[in-house]
Amino acid sequence: MSHCSNETSRPSLPRRANPLFAAVVFIALLLVPSMARAATHTEAPALSHTGLTLPSGLATDKLGELYSASFIGVEAQVQVYSPAGAALKTFGVGTGGPLAVDSAGNVYIAAAGVVQKFAPSSPPPVTAGTTYTSTVFVPSSANAVAVDPSNDKVYVSEGSVNEKQTFKRPTVAECNGAGTKFTLTYLPTNQTTTELVCGTTNNTAEIQTALQTILGASNVTVGGGSSATKSVEFKGALGAMDIPDKALEIKKALVDGGAKIGESSVGNPQGRASRISSYLPNGSVISSTIGSGVSAAAYYGLDVYGANHNVYAADSAHNKVYVFDPTGATILQEITGASAPAGPFTGMVTPAVAVNQANGHVFVSDIPAHNVVDEFTAAGAYVAQVLHSSPSLEESVVPADIAVDNSQGATKGTVYVSSNNGSGTSNVFAYSPLEPKVALSLTIAGTGTGTVTCDTGAGPEACAAEYEEDTRVVLAAQSTGGSIFTGWSGACSGAGSCEVILSTPKAVTATFTAPGSNLSVTEDGTGTGTVECKFNGGPTGSCASSQTNGTEVEVIATPAGNSVFGGFSGTGSASACTTSPCVFTITENSSITATFNLAPRTLTIVKNGTGTGEVECEFNNAGGFGPCTSPQPDGTLVEVLATANPGSQLTMLVGTGSAAGTCTGSTCEFTITQDSSVTATFDVIAGPVSKLTVFKAATVKGP
Repeated sequence: MSHCSNETSRPSLPRRANPLFAAVVFIALLLVPSMARAATHTEAPALSHTGLTLPSGLATDKLGELYSASFIGVEAQVQVYSPAGAALKTFGVGTGGPLAVDSAGNVYIAAAGVVQKFAPSSPPPVTAGTTYTSTVFVPSSANAVAVDPSNDKVYVSEGSVNEKQTFKRPTVAECNGAGTKFTLTYLPTNQTTTELVCGTTNNTAEIQTALQTILGASNVTVGGGSSATKSVEFKGALGAMDIPDKALEIKKALVDGGAKIGESSVGNPQGRASRISSYLPNGSVISSTIGSGVSAAAYYGLDVYGANHNVYAADSAHNKVYVFDPTGATILQEITGASAPAGPFTGMVTPAVAVNQANGHVFVSDIPAHNVVDEFTAAGAYVAQVLHSSPSLEESVVPADIAVDNSQGATKGTVYVSSNNGSGTSNVFAYSPLEPKVALSLTIAGTGTGTVTCDTGAGPEACAAEYEEDTRVVLAAQSTGGSIFTGWSGACSGAGSCEVILSTPKAVTATFTAPGSNLSVTEDGTGTGTVECKFNGGPTGSCASSQTNGTEVEVIATPAGNSVFGGFSGTGSASACTTSPCVFTITENSSITATFNLAPRTLTIVKNGTGTGEVECEFNNAGGFGPCTSPQPDGTLVEVLATANPGSQLTMLVGTGSAAGTCTGSTCEFTITQDSSVTATFDVIAGPVSKLTVFKAATVKGP
């Protein structure tokens, strides 16, 4: 279920001649209540297993059978125990490591960078006659393995690949003088190069040849030229594995004492970073990007919560356990251990993770800084401590791996922790589940704000998600920010105190309503129109007189056909309103006035003809004629009077628009509702006609 220390990466531990004494003291201390613990898991000795050799992985199957991978002799083996603790089967696996078991009894082991799948000859229960067939499931870079119990999908945490490290070539002074030599040891396999000359100006090629001789020509290259700092890139078969930090150790030659001079340091990962991949049971890849959003992660232990398929992954680079959604794209939670008695996770080394499928709680081994296993909720809240090795012990006990019995049998909820104590034998401790707790689901609803406290007899405090069975809890609601508590629903009703007895899970909802403010709307001006409102983007309707504070209000003015909108003026939250629509958030009593004015109509007077005359107007029977001013408000009563000057006469008076057909004689009378004109034609009056007679003189001739 999680990645754990193996023989080459386990911290160095003090040893004693009598490991049994230390184990007895350790168990005794576990049974003594600790002042630092809010709750503890009680050891179940009948289900514990002692005298094992370096247990490196734990898992349980659907029936509650326990699988423990251990080093026995020269080969790692998996030992299978019944839920009652009886030995059922032992089978060889070559190399031990983190375990996972699916519903069909297939055993997955992450070891030496690969995941092997051991298929049983028959599904659980395991018997002495059960046989296993081995295949390679994931070929490279695997750290740990887990199975989603709801669908048997397999999840594998993988280390970064093609990592580059650097080291400083030792100087002559750091060795034992001129002509002295040094060696490089690749710590994961404890392979050592031939001796190389200290202080040589340009021996990069010599160092590369030496490393390729022990690791393979395609698995390592060395750069750095004549510089004293050399870069080593692990690739090929090694590039597909998780290379430990400080993989190379530099020592003086044996003839010079063989003392350590230095070590390599981690460079920037080259190629793929650490990630989590998911697979179908047949080995087909589903996703290879889970957790890829976390920069420079180093994923080890992991598990999956079958109820929602969320992935829990321990990252030793950041000392956190991340909870990812099933796609791995979203970090749902970061568990730092800060709420645990020992404090935040610190310097985590190959941390183990296991999920209780009954409630989504996660168990995390916080090693080596604290050497404890702590239980947290999915939200990261501390629940209980499972395993603690006190500094007062004469021999340290280091948690290695964790498994939870998620069966429906009598041992359901049992927590198993394998422990390496640095002696020749180690143990798997079993712990009973905590006393059952009952959930209290609290929801705060409504448009307002407020808080709810819970009192179990020690005074009001923040409400917990669960309580001991049959706990009496009194809930009290307190509104904030001027809101109003309007009542309980669910397990309580009314608006008074709420009391529940948690014999079964209870759900309670407290509803708070935000304070309201009055909104008044008036209309002004000579015209008419309508004013409507939208609230929080809803449909257009009447402007209600009271609205909840924080409501977004949109006020819309629409003038009637004979009017124009003249603008808004407002108070309170609407004080900035001038144009339509006006949007504001109401937080206090507010008013808004919409001004509508009658639409202006143009009145045009035209005078034509050869004569002259005057055209005057009277508006709304005001009592006298005067200039025909324009424009005039829509609906104005207009009377036009045309008067010819002496010597001229009015020969025509006609109108357009509202004046059309309203002119008789010298006047036009109409109500103006559109742009209109009146044309008066004045002509000169003709005088009397005179007759001119022309006489022709006669000429008289003489005799």
